[in-house]
Amino acid sequence: MSKAKYKNKFHPFFYDTLDIIQEQMTDQQFDEFYDLLMHEINKVLAQDPFNNSRKCKFGILSELGFRTITFHSRIPKLGTGDMRLIFEVDECAKTNFYYAVGIRINKKPRPDRDIYSIVEKWLKENDIAYNEKRITSQPLTLAEFKQILSMTEEGTDEIIATNSND
Repeated sequence: MSKAKYKNKFHPFFYDTLDIIQEQMTDQQFDEFYDLLMHEINKVLAQDPFNNSRKCKFGILSELGFRTITFHSRIPKLGTGDMRLIFEVDECAKTNFYYAVGIRINKKPRPDRDIYSIVEKWLKENDIAYNEKRITSQPLTLAEFKQILSMTEEGTDEIIATNSND
């Protein structure tokens, strides 16, 4: 593979989430997980973070422009990955900023130990600015809808949850 096109930077919170994973695994399991994580960061995302990941689809993470990639914590790689990496891309600086890594739990409502829930809670606790609106009780105006749609790459498929309980 060619030389990395994007540099890596890690937010201090990333290391906190990494510690949580390490506490839940044996040393051997963590070593295997860490090798697979570094492969995703240094070989996959460092080459092309946009085509090798997707925008976060819901809530605060979506509003703030975070991206995500799902990967496996162990070999053999069976089914959909059980881990999720959350990051931002600074295209001007050609840098990926990694915020968190953790367990992917694909259930609704999302459990507190899912990495999305952990990051959203951290953003709220640290007063990171965002806007959240329940459109079932407060419908979007046409201007708000156009603004949201202008931030998508794939249109409404990115922003409308079809399996939400709200």
